[in-house]
Amino acid sequence: MFMTQTFTMNQALTGNALKRTAIRLIKIYAVVIILIILPGIINPSRPLKSVGISIGAVVLTMVLTMVFGFKKVRKMYLDYQVILDDNGFELKVPMAAYKRIDWSEAAYIKKDNGDIKVYNKTVSTISRWWNGTGVILIPREINNRDQLLQSLDSHINKYQ
Repeated sequence: MFMTQTFTMNQALTGNALKRTAIRLIKIYAVVIILIILPGIINPSRPLKSVGISIGAVVLTMVLTMVFGFKKVRKMYLDYQVILDDNGFELKVPMAAYKRIDWSEAAYIKKDNGDIKVYNKTVSTISRWWNGTGVILIPREINNRDQLLQSLDSHINKYQ
């Protein structure tokens, strides 16, 4: 019999996770802006005004996404919970999809950056990547990270 364990985010480090999210969004928007500008450069018959309006719309969307999105992301990180029990591994985050992986189907990878990726071995890699199905990403800012890894090892090895 296993005692239920709950792991939460280190509130002092939540800002680091938010910064990584912001950088990721800026990279995505930079690619979008380049894709908008490129046709205007290649096709000089397209009015420069329409390219400018498109860029303005993307920048406005980026700002609105960051302002409203970060409130949601901050709340998610503040209430982030990883729960380990007898049956499996569970992620409880408000305003996000409920995720659970049974121990018999679980595996994990420690990423070089310190994050932990717990995934369902029965779900294809493509489905995990494309849909996010069967994968739980745990940020490096989780409290008691070493204890979490130790618990993952003991439970996953028990069902191997």
